[in-house]
Amino acid sequence: MTRLIKLVAVFSILLLSIESFSVESTEDKNYRGRMVQGQVIYGPTLTCEIWNDSYRPIRVMNYTYDIYFRNRFGGISLAKRNFDCRYNCRVRTHDSKVFTGPLNDGPTVSASCSAFVR
Repeated sequence: MTRLIKLVAVFSILLLSIESFSVESTEDKNYRGRMVQGQVIYGPTLTCEIWNDSYRPIRVMNYTYDIYFRNRFGGISLAKRNFDCRYNCRVRTHDSKVFTGPLNDGPTVSASCSAFVR
């Protein structure tokens, strides 16, 4: 009887491990866009230039800045800023567009930006 219980336990653990590796994420089913890396232009405000290298126009849904800055203790910290695109969101084929971002009023070390496009 104990052998049967051990066998059932091993079989169920094996079945659960196989199931966990074969499960699809639900995000991929509703995924209808892609991420495009942009170029940060430094100035009084950080701006993000998005290039469209494809043969179809794209629409920028939102864009994100990853800003590395020096904190008050001298270490480097990360701040993320998200912006929804509301005006002039379409980028024509083989063209670029610049999107405004946050103020560049701190001790910014570096920044990067990316956009979610459809």
